[in-house]
Amino acid sequence: MPINISAQHFSINKELQDHVIYKLSNYLGTISKNSIKSEVHFNKNDNIFNCNLIVYKSIGNKTKLFKSDYEGSDAKSSFDNALTKIMKQIKKYKSKINSSIHHARPYKNFNESFAEQ
Repeated sequence: MPINISAQHFSINKELQDHVIYKLSNYLGTISKNSIKSEVHFNKNDNIFNCNLIVYKSIGNKTKLFKSDYEGSDAKSSFDNALTKIMKQIKKYKSKINSSIHHARPYKNFNESFAEQ
């Protein structure tokens, strides 16, 4: 899965880059095998770090977009919290999809539906 990492008003060090790649690869890989790509954008405003995280996930022939952002006192914690929010969104979406599949009403046989009338 390609991961695009960018920053505004500060430069990303190797430690932060490795942290982001490790977490996205390991954590998203466990709950979402078919992620297409991820984008991580950091922004520093005074002493506040903002992390915008976007994950594109393939579902059938469609692409679903999951977004989150978080502000924190350092870049790592803002990323970790944004990732936690994304993981909750993906789990909730997967649960919604699974529940709609299991609760779908079975179709009646075409001939039976006309015989009842």
